[in-house]
Amino acid sequence: MWGYLTVDGLTEVVDLLETFATAIGVLVVTVALIAFFAFGQSVREIEEKALRQVKESVGELVRGEILEFSQTSEKWENVKGNLASLESEVGDMRERLRVIDRFSDVFAMDVVDATGSRTEIDRIRGEAGGRPLNDSERMRIQNHFTVILKGGLRGQVAGNTLFNASQAASTVGMQFQALLLSTLASVSAPTSLHNIAMHRKRAELGLAYEVDREPNSQELSFRRLDYPAEEIQETALLYSLKAAASASIHQSELTYGELWNVGVELAENGALEKCRNVLLASYHARTGSLQSPERSALLAHAQEVEPLEFWNAETGKQVPSSLPLRICEFFQIIGDQGWRDSVAEYLDISMRLLEVESARCTWHSIRDDQLARIRGSLGRSVEGLG
Repeated sequence: MWGYLTVDGLTEVVDLLETFATAIGVLVVTVALIAFFAFGQSVREIEEKALRQVKESVGELVRGEILEFSQTSEKWENVKGNLASLESEVGDMRERLRVIDRFSDVFAMDVVDATGSRTEIDRIRGEAGGRPLNDSERMRIQNHFTVILKGGLRGQVAGNTLFNASQAASTVGMQFQALLLSTLASVSAPTSLHNIAMHRKRAELGLAYEVDREPNSQELSFRRLDYPAEEIQETALLYSLKAAASASIHQSELTYGELWNVGVELAENGALEKCRNVLLASYHARTGSLQSPERSALLAHAQEVEPLEFWNAETGKQVPSSLPLRICEFFQIIGDQGWRDSVAEYLDISMRLLEVESARCTWHSIRDDQLARIRGSLGRSVEGLG
């Protein structure tokens, strides 16, 4: 009746009750007189009866007000809770607007400092110390990726910087940005590594973009390819196989690592076997043994990826120890008949190559991790493998 019950509200209740009691009192006298003359009842009897009714009526009124106050108090607590939540959301929004305002001048620049943005991304990730990024940190990092993308579309960012940025985006879970960055990297510097990195993201997301040049402009733009996800993934697998087959010696471990990721992502489509076979074909083509009679089946698989002329041209190219090591891991994960003997065979090949390679080769940085994984399957120690 009066909303929230306050001191003023209680006073109003008391005033109303007094008025109500006075009115009832007048009514009692009037009824008493009528009853006295009509029914012979005494005034006292009528008064007592009427007062009992007044007390009952007043009690019901007070109980009603208390119930209404209780319900209103509960509603008020709910309102206070909602206000507290809203205040928190407003605080978050203010922080986001502050970050956007901080970067507004950067977005307006004609020259993009991609290297600075890449350094800032690493700094923010370092401050997080391995914990999940909060909303503010994610927005700041996303803004830096936007800066790098903007520069890439203008041709102001080197392909390797775009590739590194795509790897960082993938690490922090920004897969769409990773796809766009890797797509730009493959256009800016179409190496085997950059190409397979792009196809890996296509395989993961079932999305694909191409880069077009804007009419009458030096700037590029993204255009989404309108194909079913399954078709995009199938194409991504084929081109990943091609990239791995032609992998250069430089950073070969990264190319083979990306092929591994594609194989695991599309394992249900038989990708693991195809990835293993293309690496086997690459090894035997470079050592000149691909066309031996016992490898006729492998040669047939190889020619599903590239023609025979391609494989013949691979003869004599250097074989990094990272190639047979990755072959070992594919045999492990597939686990078909004879896998243990195959792992042991290519592991020995890798160890012989390691003996003559420089310790500063880029793929040596991940060698120990690979050896540890292979050791687990054979029950042999890393020291024993050496």
